[in-house]
Amino acid sequence: MYIELTPGVPGAITLHEAKDLTSLKAVVRRPEHIYVGVEELRRLAGPQADEHAWGVEFEQMIAYAESKGWRREDGALRVHVEWPAD
Repeated sequence: MYIELTPGVPGAITLHEAKDLTSLKAVVRRPEHIYVGVEELRRLAGPQADEHAWGVEFEQMIAYAESKGWRREDGALRVHVEWPAD
């Protein structure tokens, strides 16, 4: 049997092949994207977020994301996930 899960997705865990009791493994689906709130990004930027030039470029980044359909209805931006090599 194996457990399938996707990190960052609440409740995204399922059990497959439950009758096969000769092995047990976990299959982890790595998401390609996550969503992060705009205000959270500003908060994480720290003092830079107060700089005028940074704010202008940040708004341009948001406008570009919107033009590509990478912004949800709640305002969060789609962020590409990169997984480092171990």
